[in-house]
Amino acid sequence: MAVYFDKKLSAPNEGFNTKIAWHSVSQLLAVAVKGRDELSAEVNIYANEGELLEDVTIQKQSSISYIEWHPHRDVLAIGWDNGEITIWLRHDNSQIALNQSHKTCVSVITWNGHGNSLVSGDENGHFVIWKADMRGNVQKMPLQQYDISPMQSITNCTFKSTKGIADNLSDLARAAVTGDENALDRFNWGSNSDKKGESIVASMEAQAYSCYFGGSEGAIWYYDGKSNFSQSFTVEGPVLFLTFFPKKGILVTVTKNLMLSQFAVSTEGVATEISKVKLTKGNSPHSDVIWTADGTLATVSGENLVRMWNLNTEENYVLRLDGHAFSSSEHVSCVAYNPKKGILAAGTNNGRVVTWKHTPPVTSLEDGESCWEMQTPTSLETGDLLQIGWDSSGTLIATRTGIAAYVLSEQIMSHHFGDDVAAVQVSPSQLSIFCYGTQVQQELKTDIHIKGIFASKDKVAVWNGSQLVIYEVSRDKQFVRAAGSFSTTSYIIAVHSDSVYLGEGNNIQVRNFQGIVKQLLTFTDTEGEPLVVDVCGNYLCAGSSAGYIKLFDLSRREARQHCNPKLVAESIPHFSEITSVHCNCNGTKVSFLVRLTNGKMSSRVYVWETEVDSIQGFDFYKCESTEKRSDHRNANKELPVQYCIPVNHYWDFKEPKLLACELHPTLSDPNQKKTVYGKSKVDEVSNKDKASKRVIWTFN
Repeated sequence: MAVYFDKKLSAPNEGFNTKIAWHSVSQLLAVAVKGRDELSAEVNIYANEGELLEDVTIQKQSSISYIEWHPHRDVLAIGWDNGEITIWLRHDNSQIALNQSHKTCVSVITWNGHGNSLVSGDENGHFVIWKADMRGNVQKMPLQQYDISPMQSITNCTFKSTKGIADNLSDLARAAVTGDENALDRFNWGSNSDKKGESIVASMEAQAYSCYFGGSEGAIWYYDGKSNFSQSFTVEGPVLFLTFFPKKGILVTVTKNLMLSQFAVSTEGVATEISKVKLTKGNSPHSDVIWTADGTLATVSGENLVRMWNLNTEENYVLRLDGHAFSSSEHVSCVAYNPKKGILAAGTNNGRVVTWKHTPPVTSLEDGESCWEMQTPTSLETGDLLQIGWDSSGTLIATRTGIAAYVLSEQIMSHHFGDDVAAVQVSPSQLSIFCYGTQVQQELKTDIHIKGIFASKDKVAVWNGSQLVIYEVSRDKQFVRAAGSFSTTSYIIAVHSDSVYLGEGNNIQVRNFQGIVKQLLTFTDTEGEPLVVDVCGNYLCAGSSAGYIKLFDLSRREARQHCNPKLVAESIPHFSEITSVHCNCNGTKVSFLVRLTNGKMSSRVYVWETEVDSIQGFDFYKCESTEKRSDHRNANKELPVQYCIPVNHYWDFKEPKLLACELHPTLSDPNQKKTVYGKSKVDEVSNKDKASKRVIWTFN
């Protein structure tokens, strides 16, 4: 399960946050801040997980009305209330002040998909097209200007083509090869072409520049990319949302009162209405509309739910704030969608970030609502969240209130089991520790955001990528106290007795609890670097980047190699890397999971038997052993372990023949639901979408 760690962004000057914007490629975040004097404003730029770029200063004696990143370059366009537009370029930390063509507040700024054109509009209906070079440098003088009539504020703009000239030429060439007559005419300027004498590049450039823009009175205009502006159509009310739906080749508009309209558009920009429907609206005067999965719109308007409308199937449904102690007055105030991971994030008026994970339906019979599953919400320390957005990697969320801005970083909840002690992360900085021998459970709150855990008989280690802390844990709940800590960037960590084992380059360093190196366990260049380690009993096992597994005996004062290293990579077809490794309590067996060259996890758990130097395994997809020697009868053949992949495996800390595996059903299982956490007879749980399978496997 993933959780999100929140970090409050620091700012050089106090003020009110008015806008946030992530770069679509780089991990850069822009935050617009209005000064407390309400006369000045600045833009602060943050990198990585919220680190302020202190050398960047973008300030004016005016409020910021709009910010928009270049689609490819680290270039930011800033619109101001006084009509000015500033272009900031990161590569040399310079700023370009464009000719002040706007005399009033800049209400919209949009780049085209190629990044060679920028358009801007203001509250008096003045529309400006600017030209940019390949590096994002915008020419100071405008390329085209137009005043719409009757005068109204320009609220939205969308380009007809989201592709660059090169992409459009490639599409045209492919169409010509398949025999498309129009495409052939474009390449053959003969007598049969109505485009005779026209440059293909000029035509493609005009298409890249062509766009639609909407106003506060509901009028939609079209610019053909050359010099022609025309009113295309009118909708009922101020335009809130205006975009192209590439899959259907249609223009979609949503007005402030949530009237959804769809228009077919010709190559000349002529729009023909094909449908119109009134969406349900809440009580809030503010509404938010975004694209989500596969042509589905999400709308919020002050309700305790998100309304979804699928433009492909015309299906509509809602995602509610259910469970997790949501109050009756709590409502969704903003939304953002992460297309890389299929996650919808919503901010509430009570300062909570709620996420829903989308899983594509397997059959057409499944309803849209069942494809979304709510995840654990994250609570922030402040109130109404006004805006939310995802970064380019899909692992960071930015959100803001009027007085604070935050970056939330995704973290998979850590857990570990060793020597009959289980440690499970329950919050960013808290663990729940359970000792099976004494049946004692206790909580451990740390001072760091946990990104890794290792549990042993009476020690628990936690780390965050910069610091490691070791705690001594009483098995009878008498105490939990810090035993030591030191700085390390390693995530490859194990603990045994009074030693810590860390993977560093081609070595496993053996350190004491204060970080002093006591011994080095060396891997040769052929063996590669250690990637995964584990301890069971008095044995340490490690899997390397070159596909080797090494086993060490820790029973003496210094660790010693227990047997010859094993190159498992040569025994496994399509091997890519070892993802986890565990040994049994007497060092006779080492189990491991691998990733294959196609990037997917193998459906097999493998076991290296060190005494006979052989590898056997069990395929949980086919439900069959790779060796006749293994006795998997105790896996209970009546249980549905077919069509699964192993995700975790642990040996019993006393019985050397007992291995437990955790399995997840795959999407290839014809008997399972769409979700990989489908209902299983192995675990009778009430939530049918979250069950995993656990199987006990014994060896002779």
